[in-house]
Amino acid sequence: MSGEGHLPFARSADLDYFRRLERAFIELRGAPLQLSPDDYRVAKAWRTDGVPLDVALETVREVVERAVAAEKEIKRRLRYYDRAVRAAWQRRAELAAPGAMPEEPAFDAAGRLGRLAGCLPKGLAAIESAVRDLASEALDPEQIEGRLASLDQALVDAARSGLEAGEAREIDAAVDAAVDDLRPRLGNEAAEAARDGLAQQILRRRLSLPVLSLFAPEAVSDPSDAPAADR
Repeated sequence: MSGEGHLPFARSADLDYFRRLERAFIELRGAPLQLSPDDYRVAKAWRTDGVPLDVALETVREVVERAVAAEKEIKRRLRYYDRAVRAAWQRRAELAAPGAMPEEPAFDAAGRLGRLAGCLPKGLAAIESAVRDLASEALDPEQIEGRLASLDQALVDAARSGLEAGEAREIDAAVDAAVDDLRPRLGNEAAEAARDGLAQQILRRRLSLPVLSLFAPEAVSDPSDAPAADR
């Protein structure tokens, strides 16, 4: 990944926190551009200050969805979301104060995994089974996210290899067109570097593939399972 030398995360748990945030943010904003060292610093500050990953992800998602609904530009830097993320974390902390509100239900990782597995397209039984099986292992949400990241790549690879020749040609043509659209703004080299990310986005849209994450919309479909800051 570009900028790896600037990554200010020392421990693997910190790195996992950023990787999941980075992946979700790039998917949400619909652009294959990578995050900057300044984005790393924002994410590092959230992690250091104890902002849970689910609060960061769900708040960024909410802000992006509001921008899309209002037909406004999606901001491309994490610092734009810093105030909203910290406000959401503050609201959750206040709700968690003794006597403020009933205790929030436990994080239902098994339920989220079941919903993710249930929305996978037919013909991906091995991946569906692997997602469901994570619920039976003694893993915390962050560990599950790491395993889901590997399964998500396997999902994309399996979906791509299962395309019929005509479908593959249509997707290739759509990717070529998207890269050509980027050339005037990014230049040839950067546009070509974006090809893999664009191909994955187009494939996901065409086949309705979810992002395999505990915080994907398909996983958080039960209002009682959503973070308190979003209710």
